[in-house]
Amino acid sequence: MSSEFADVTVLVPTSLVGHEDVSVSATFSYRVADPFAVVVVFSVGEVATQWTFARDLLRDGLTVASGLGDVLVSPAFGGLVQVTVRSPDGAAVLLCDRSVLQGFVDEVFAVV
Repeated sequence: MSSEFADVTVLVPTSLVGHEDVSVSATFSYRVADPFAVVVVFSVGEVATQWTFARDLLRDGLTVASGLGDVLVSPAFGGLVQVTVRSPDGAAVLLCDRSVLQGFVDEVFAVV
């Protein structure tokens, strides 16, 4: 359980849309030292990509499509949340377990 000054990290079940056979690891983290941001590291094999975005974007995206830039978060079917990340090199659409993300968001706001 979190203490007043605890950081929060969770591994979220995730799949890559269009490549469901590819194993994706998604680790969402929150640090009280950077209270308005969350960090997610998507890993496929030995390759890891880190994204940092607003914690409110993640919270809002659990219930309504949110985001205008490089990170978009929106509810999806079957208890999932769609996270789209875009860069000049391309884009990835990932489906994450909504209940695990909701627990993460609840814990993040509990330590704020």
